[in-house]
Amino acid sequence: MKLRQTSIFSDINYFAKQSCELETRVNFTGFWNIFQNGATLLLIFIQNYERLEEEFEIHDNVIIQPGIYRYNNFYSEFESDKSKPISGKISLNAGNFYDGDILGYGLETNLKLGSRLTMNLLYNHNNVKIKAGHFRTHIVGSRILYTFSPKLFAKAFIQWYSDDDNIVGNFLVHFIHTPGSDLFFVFNEELDTTKNKLSTTNRVILMKLNYLFNF
Repeated sequence: MKLRQTSIFSDINYFAKQSCELETRVNFTGFWNIFQNGATLLLIFIQNYERLEEEFEIHDNVIIQPGIYRYNNFYSEFESDKSKPISGKISLNAGNFYDGDILGYGLETNLKLGSRLTMNLLYNHNNVKIKAGHFRTHIVGSRILYTFSPKLFAKAFIQWYSDDDNIVGNFLVHFIHTPGSDLFFVFNEELDTTKNKLSTTNRVILMKLNYLFNF
Protein backbone atom coordinates (compact mmCIF):
# COMPACT_ATOMS: atom_id res chain seq x y z
CA MET A 1 0.00 0.00 0.00
CA LYS A 2 1.25 3.45 -0.94
CA LEU A 3 1.30 6.05 1.80
CA ARG A 4 -0.60 9.29 1.12
CA GLN A 5 -0.08 11.22 4.36
CA THR A 6 1.62 10.81 7.75
CA SER A 7 0.98 12.96 10.81
CA ILE A 8 3.07 12.92 13.97
CA PHE A 9 1.36 14.11 17.14
CA SER A 10 1.97 14.50 20.84
CA ASP A 11 -0.73 15.31 23.36
CA ILE A 12 -0.89 15.52 27.14
CA ASN A 13 -3.81 15.48 29.56
CA TYR A 14 -2.94 16.90 32.97
CA PHE A 15 -5.27 16.92 35.99
CA ALA A 16 -4.31 18.43 39.33
CA LYS A 17 -5.96 19.38 42.60
CA GLN A 18 -6.55 22.98 43.67
CA SER A 19 -3.32 22.63 45.66
CA CYS A 20 -1.56 21.93 42.30
CA GLU A 21 -0.76 18.37 43.38
CA LEU A 22 -0.76 16.11 40.32
CA GLU A 23 -3.56 13.52 40.20
CA THR A 24 -3.49 12.17 36.63
CA ARG A 25 -1.26 12.71 33.63
CA VAL A 26 -1.52 10.91 30.30
CA ASN A 27 0.93 11.50 27.45
CA PHE A 28 0.00 10.41 23.92
CA THR A 29 2.69 10.20 21.23
CA GLY A 30 2.02 8.61 17.88
CA PHE A 31 1.63 8.44 14.13
CA TRP A 32 -1.51 8.77 11.99
CA ASN A 33 -1.11 7.30 8.50
CA ILE A 34 -3.48 7.50 5.51
CA PHE A 35 -2.89 5.25 2.49
CA GLN A 36 -3.83 5.82 -1.14
CA ASN A 37 -6.54 3.13 -0.99
CA GLY A 38 -8.33 4.94 1.87
CA ALA A 39 -7.07 2.70 4.67
CA THR A 40 -5.68 4.25 7.88
CA LEU A 41 -3.15 3.13 10.49
CA LEU A 42 -2.86 4.64 13.97
CA LEU A 43 0.08 3.93 16.31
CA ILE A 44 0.18 5.45 19.82
CA PHE A 45 2.57 5.14 22.76
CA ILE A 46 0.77 6.08 26.00
CA GLN A 47 2.50 7.11 29.24
CA ASN A 48 0.30 7.10 32.34
CA TYR A 49 0.70 8.60 35.81
CA GLU A 50 -2.08 8.19 38.38
CA ARG A 51 -2.24 8.99 42.07
CA LEU A 52 -4.96 7.05 43.89
CA GLU A 53 -5.90 8.26 47.34
CA GLU A 54 -8.64 5.67 47.83
CA GLU A 55 -8.99 2.07 46.74
CA PHE A 56 -11.44 1.26 43.99
CA GLU A 57 -12.95 -1.92 42.63
CA ILE A 58 -12.01 -2.22 38.98
CA HIS A 59 -13.70 -5.63 38.65
CA ASP A 60 -15.65 -7.99 40.91
CA ASN A 61 -13.43 -8.62 43.96
CA VAL A 62 -10.43 -7.02 42.21
CA ILE A 63 -9.44 -3.90 44.15
CA ILE A 64 -6.62 -1.53 43.25
CA GLN A 65 -4.96 -0.09 46.35
CA PRO A 66 -4.08 3.59 46.93
CA GLY A 67 -0.70 4.72 45.70
CA ILE A 68 1.16 6.24 42.77
CA TYR A 69 1.09 4.24 39.53
CA ARG A 70 3.28 4.85 36.50
CA TYR A 71 2.72 2.56 33.53
CA ASN A 72 3.04 2.60 29.74
CA ASN A 73 1.11 0.86 27.02
CA PHE A 74 0.88 0.73 23.23
CA TYR A 75 -2.26 1.10 21.10
CA SER A 76 -2.57 0.43 17.37
CA GLU A 77 -5.52 0.52 15.01
CA PHE A 78 -5.88 -0.38 11.32
CA GLU A 79 -9.04 0.44 9.37
CA SER A 80 -9.78 -0.33 5.74
CA ASP A 81 -11.53 2.10 3.37
CA LYS A 82 -14.92 2.95 4.94
CA SER A 83 -16.36 4.02 1.57
CA LYS A 84 -16.40 0.39 0.40
CA PRO A 85 -19.51 -1.83 0.79
CA ILE A 86 -17.59 -3.93 3.33
CA SER A 87 -14.90 -2.51 5.59
CA GLY A 88 -13.33 -3.43 8.90
CA LYS A 89 -11.15 -2.31 11.76
CA ILE A 90 -8.79 -4.17 14.05
CA SER A 91 -7.15 -2.72 17.16
CA LEU A 92 -4.57 -3.88 19.71
CA ASN A 93 -3.86 -2.58 23.22
CA ALA A 94 -0.86 -4.05 25.06
CA GLY A 95 1.47 -3.09 27.88
CA ASN A 96 1.38 -2.26 31.56
CA PHE A 97 -1.76 -1.52 33.55
CA TYR A 98 -1.40 -0.15 37.10
CA ASP A 99 0.80 -2.80 38.81
CA GLY A 100 0.23 -5.45 36.15
CA ASP A 101 -0.34 -5.97 32.45
CA ILE A 102 -3.11 -5.69 29.88
CA LEU A 103 -3.61 -7.30 26.48
CA GLY A 104 -6.67 -6.38 24.50
CA TYR A 105 -7.96 -6.38 20.96
CA GLY A 106 -10.98 -5.19 19.04
CA LEU A 107 -12.70 -6.29 15.83
CA GLU A 108 -15.23 -4.25 13.88
CA THR A 109 -17.07 -4.74 10.59
CA ASN A 110 -19.06 -2.17 8.60
CA LEU A 111 -21.63 -3.30 6.04
CA LYS A 112 -23.34 -0.98 3.56
CA LEU A 113 -26.55 -2.76 2.57
CA GLY A 114 -27.65 -0.51 -0.24
CA SER A 115 -27.64 3.27 -0.34
CA ARG A 116 -29.74 3.76 2.81
CA LEU A 117 -28.86 1.02 5.30
CA THR A 118 -25.55 0.63 7.16
CA MET A 119 -24.77 -1.98 9.81
CA ASN A 120 -21.84 -2.14 12.21
CA LEU A 121 -20.76 -5.15 14.30
CA LEU A 122 -18.07 -4.93 17.00
CA TYR A 123 -16.31 -7.05 19.58
CA ASN A 124 -13.74 -6.00 22.19
CA HIS A 125 -11.79 -8.20 24.59
CA ASN A 126 -9.37 -7.33 27.40
CA ASN A 127 -7.21 -9.68 29.44
CA VAL A 128 -5.97 -7.96 32.61
CA LYS A 129 -3.47 -9.36 35.11
CA ILE A 130 -2.64 -7.23 38.16
CA LYS A 131 -1.54 -8.03 41.70
CA ALA A 132 -5.11 -7.91 42.99
CA GLY A 133 -6.35 -10.50 40.48
CA HIS A 134 -6.88 -11.65 36.93
CA PHE A 135 -10.00 -10.88 34.87
CA ARG A 136 -11.26 -10.69 31.33
CA THR A 137 -13.86 -8.36 29.81
CA HIS A 138 -15.95 -8.73 26.67
CA ILE A 139 -18.02 -6.18 24.77
CA VAL A 140 -20.34 -7.18 21.91
CA GLY A 141 -22.33 -4.56 20.06
CA SER A 142 -24.11 -3.56 16.89
CA ARG A 143 -25.18 -0.27 15.27
CA ILE A 144 -27.73 0.17 12.51
CA LEU A 145 -28.24 3.40 10.55
CA TYR A 146 -31.10 3.94 8.10
CA THR A 147 -31.28 7.15 6.05
CA PHE A 148 -34.79 8.01 4.84
CA SER A 149 -33.65 11.28 3.26
CA PRO A 150 -30.85 13.84 3.70
CA LYS A 151 -33.00 15.39 6.46
CA LEU A 152 -34.30 12.29 8.24
CA PHE A 153 -32.45 9.26 9.60
CA ALA A 154 -32.75 6.71 12.40
CA LYS A 155 -30.03 4.96 14.42
CA ALA A 156 -30.22 1.93 16.70
CA PHE A 157 -27.46 0.69 19.00
CA ILE A 158 -27.27 -2.34 21.29
CA GLN A 159 -24.34 -3.50 23.43
CA TRP A 160 -23.61 -6.24 25.95
CA TYR A 161 -20.83 -5.69 28.48
CA SER A 162 -19.64 -8.71 30.46
CA ASP A 163 -18.24 -6.70 33.38
CA ASP A 164 -21.68 -5.34 34.32
CA ASP A 165 -23.51 -8.27 32.72
CA ASN A 166 -26.06 -5.94 31.19
CA ILE A 167 -27.45 -4.95 27.81
CA VAL A 168 -27.75 -1.30 26.79
CA GLY A 169 -29.97 -0.25 23.90
CA ASN A 170 -30.44 3.13 22.24
CA PHE A 171 -32.79 4.27 19.48
CA LEU A 172 -32.56 7.74 17.89
CA VAL A 173 -34.60 9.52 15.23
CA HIS A 174 -33.10 12.77 13.91
CA PHE A 175 -35.07 15.15 11.69
CA ILE A 176 -33.37 18.27 10.28
CA HIS A 177 -36.11 20.79 9.60
CA THR A 178 -33.80 23.53 8.35
CA PRO A 179 -30.04 24.06 8.84
CA GLY A 180 -29.59 24.66 12.59
CA SER A 181 -33.10 23.43 13.45
CA ASP A 182 -33.39 19.79 14.57
CA LEU A 183 -35.89 17.45 16.15
CA PHE A 184 -34.58 14.47 18.16
CA PHE A 185 -36.47 11.51 19.57
CA VAL A 186 -34.43 9.23 21.85
CA PHE A 187 -35.24 5.96 23.59
CA ASN A 188 -32.69 4.39 25.97
CA GLU A 189 -33.06 1.17 27.92
CA GLU A 190 -30.73 -0.84 30.16
CA LEU A 191 -31.40 -4.53 30.84
CA ASP A 192 -29.92 -6.67 33.61
CA THR A 193 -29.00 -10.27 32.68
CA THR A 194 -27.50 -11.48 35.97
CA LYS A 195 -30.51 -13.62 36.97
CA ASN A 196 -30.71 -15.51 33.65
CA LYS A 197 -33.57 -13.31 32.56
CA LEU A 198 -33.96 -9.81 31.18
CA SER A 199 -35.14 -7.15 33.61
CA THR A 200 -35.23 -3.40 32.97
CA THR A 201 -33.03 -1.36 35.31
CA ASN A 202 -33.24 1.98 33.52
CA ARG A 203 -35.42 3.50 30.80
CA VAL A 204 -35.36 6.99 29.34
CA ILE A 205 -37.59 8.53 26.65
CA LEU A 206 -37.01 12.09 25.56
CA MET A 207 -37.69 14.52 22.76
CA LYS A 208 -35.61 17.59 21.96
CA LEU A 209 -36.29 20.45 19.57
CA ASN A 210 -33.73 22.98 18.41
CA TYR A 211 -34.94 25.93 16.38
CA LEU A 212 -32.76 28.64 14.90
CA PHE A 213 -34.34 32.09 14.69
CA ASN A 214 -33.06 34.46 12.01
CA PHE A 215 -33.58 38.13 12.72
